[in-house]
Amino acid sequence: MSRTRRFALSFTLFVAAAVVTPVAVGLIAADVSLVALAGVSTVGFVLTAGVGYRFGTDDTAARIGKSRFGPAFVLSPATLDALFVGYYLLTDTLSVSLALVLGAGILVGFVTGVIVWNGAATEHAARARAGRTAVTTWEARPPDAWWRKSSVVVASGLTALIVSTVAAFTVAPWLSSLLPFVGGLFGGMLGSISQLKQSRSYLAYENGVAVEQGGVTAFYGWDQITAIDRTDDAVVLRRRRPWTNFSARSEDIDGSGELTATLRELRASA
Repeated sequence: MSRTRRFALSFTLFVAAAVVTPVAVGLIAADVSLVALAGVSTVGFVLTAGVGYRFGTDDTAARIGKSRFGPAFVLSPATLDALFVGYYLLTDTLSVSLALVLGAGILVGFVTGVIVWNGAATEHAARARAGRTAVTTWEARPPDAWWRKSSVVVASGLTALIVSTVAAFTVAPWLSSLLPFVGGLFGGMLGSISQLKQSRSYLAYENGVAVEQGGVTAFYGWDQITAIDRTDDAVVLRRRRPWTNFSARSEDIDGSGELTATLRELRASA
């Protein structure tokens, strides 16, 4: 399947999930009949899916990938559904039907959001690099210190998910109907740990740097890189938020000092 078609299909499901889930929640809360709920949800899905497929183009992908609000945009449907769950839990009004709809909305919204973002980032990177030749390239794993810190963060998230799930199932056993959706989130977080130690490929251009990992490419203009440092164990491309820095293990790079100097020159001349 081509990258364009894959983005169009994922964007279609993303838009449909973003619109249909809140509508279905509102109808369930209003205690409408099952027939009405099914009818409105089906019509809404068809209409929003059509709109999503119509706008699921390469231009849309490039705009999302370029925007600094892109990650927030693709995670907004899943976040909204999670807030709905929190509200209904606090007000003790979370029924089985609401839990199933919101659980499906969170899982579909999160998965399609990640796919949409990957496609958007790759499309933006392709356009930003079009007609340009990389000045320098390197491939390296992240340093051990970075991997340990990232692993602790992911492990903490997994622990919080497990504890909150067990607590919720203990208080309300019927919430076990959400187990498939929780399992999906758990699997996604577990899979992210395996990617933490993978090597990244870096390609520096006159207008920025591309980072490739796991078949996904993201591009960052030099205005998005605040500094380039060389530490005892890594070459670090620093960004505005420390947790978004890129660290490349020095021992994987031939001539890390020369590379650092080249990158600083490129950033200064951009």
